[in-house]
Amino acid sequence: MSFSNKFNLFKKIENFPTQWQPTSVVISKNKNCILFANYNCKGLLVYDLQSKELIQNISVSFVGRCLAIESNNDNNEALLVGDKSGYIYKYDLNKLLNSSVEEKEAILWKSEDEFDHPNEIACYTENNQKLIYFSHNADYGITVLDSETGVVIKNIVESRNSMPLQPTSFCFDIETKELIIAEGNLQMVTVFKWNGFDWAFNRDVGKEGDFIYPSNVKVDKDNVIVCDNGKSSIMIYKLTDGTLVNSLENQEGCISLDLSTERGELIVTSEDSGVSILV
Repeated sequence: MSFSNKFNLFKKIENFPTQWQPTSVVISKNKNCILFANYNCKGLLVYDLQSKELIQNISVSFVGRCLAIESNNDNNEALLVGDKSGYIYKYDLNKLLNSSVEEKEAILWKSEDEFDHPNEIACYTENNQKLIYFSHNADYGITVLDSETGVVIKNIVESRNSMPLQPTSFCFDIETKELIIAEGNLQMVTVFKWNGFDWAFNRDVGKEGDFIYPSNVKVDKDNVIVCDNGKSSIMIYKLTDGTLVNSLENQEGCISLDLSTERGELIVTSEDSGVSILV
C-alpha cells in the first residue's frame, strides 16, 4: 500500500524513556515492529507496528546512527547498524529480539574497519551479490561492503558533474535500478542509474532552492519522499521527472523516516517532538 500523500496525522508517539530522542527508524515486516535508535545513547526501542505501543527496550552496546533491515530467502531478517563509534554491525534480528539471547550471540559480524560517523545504510543486490551500502563523513562518498563478510568492496565518490559525493541519506528503487541520494551540504537530491557496471548520475529531484538540508529520503513506488531537517518540511516528488507532488511544513526537528508499505503509514522521527505517524 502506497502512502496517500495527504499527510494526515494518525498518531503521535511521545512518551519515550528519559533522554531518548528517536533519530533513526526502521520497520521489520517479519517481526511486525518498528525499531528506533538514538544518536546520543545506547539502546534500541521496539514498538508494535499495529498498536504503536512499546514492547521492548533492548540494552545494546551500540549508539545507532543509522539502521536498515536485510531480508533473506528463509524469511529471516538481519539488522544493520551504523554505530556512532564508526563500526558497522550485522545482527541476527531474531536473536537480538530474544531476551534470553545475549547480544554478542546475535552479532553476525562487525566491520574490520572503523569509519567516521556512518549516517545512512541500505541493502542492495548487485550481480547476484548481496551488498551493504553506507555513507559516512570521512572523504564523503558511499562505501560498499560484502553482506556476508563485512569486507569493503568499493567506494562511490562522485556526484553530478564530478563533484565529491556528500550524502546525508540515500535509498534504492529496486524495480528501476536507481539510487536516490540526498546531499545536505549541497542542498540537493539526485538520482543515479545502474548501467550494469557502475552508478552514473541521471537526473535531479526538485529544482534549485527546494532544499536547505535534506536529511533523509525514501522511495514509495513512483514517488520520492524527502525529509528536510533544515527546512522543517517533508516533501513528495515524482520519481520520474522530479516535480513536487505535495509538502508538509512546520515539522520542527524532523530528521528521518520510514514507510510501512503494508499499512500505508509514513513514520517520521523528530529531534524535538518525538514520532509522527502519517497516513
